[in-house]
Amino acid sequence: ILEYHILRKNGAVLGETIFDDGPVILYDMDERSYKIIAVRKGTILIDERLCETRSIGRLRFTCAHELAHWVLHKNLYSGTGNIAAYNGQCSTDESDGVIERQADALATALLMPLPQIKKCFYRLRSGRTMEQIVAEMAQIFEVSKQAMQIRLQSHNLM
Repeated sequence: ILEYHILRKNGAVLGETIFDDGPVILYDMDERSYKIIAVRKGTILIDERLCETRSIGRLRFTCAHELAHWVLHKNLYSGTGNIAAYNGQCSTDESDGVIERQADALATALLMPLPQIKKCFYRLRSGRTMEQIVAEMAQIFEVSKQAMQIRLQSHNLM
């Protein structure tokens, strides 16, 4: 289940994965206050403002990141009452950092499969600057330029 809401007033949380049925706190812009709604386990909440920012890459990565939490971490978190929340940053807590990096890695693999990345890179590299290649590949794979640059660097393609 994928739902769009305003997760926090300040926009600090881009997505949340719900591991147990129960209440979740969301921000209500009309009422200018927080509210509680009931959600079911397996629900992925995405901050609806991501749809308005014209950053389809950020939206897609956040959705893939939260899906990765469900796939990879549901057995770890189910029954604990915890929620996996994504703010687009790496956590400073080491155990949270590992879990976030795992979700990032699966999201990256889903959105930018390495065989297709390499094929596209080698097809585009002739006659283009690295900046042009990154921009074009980001557009092809519908991810941010930053995400594409990281993907290419991590496989020594830049």
